[in-house]
Amino acid sequence: MFTAISEHLDLSGASKALNFDKQRDRRSASMKRFEAVAAWDPEANVWWCTNDELPFTTEAPSFAELEARAAEIGQEMAEINGLVAPGERVEIHVVKEPEQSSP
Repeated sequence: MFTAISEHLDLSGASKALNFDKQRDRRSASMKRFEAVAAWDPEANVWWCTNDELPFTTEAPSFAELEARAAEIGQEMAEINGLVAPGERVEIHVVKEPEQSSP
């Protein structure tokens, strides 16, 4: 009976999904990750972050915009400085300084 039921099941979609997940996991495992430390500047009314390894410093009016800007600049700087091959993606993790007050 099990054989008869399994003959009628189409598992090709599940198999494709598992293969896609494995490929995504391999890509993210090989993706270079960098951390940028962020702080709020109350005088300038902006978030800023820096990374010494790439290196870069940037600012933005909101934390979400700062994360987007850091990802863009971090990618460019990693390629320019030969830390990754052209087109190889990097991940920039922006973290707030401990006990940082923000708007």
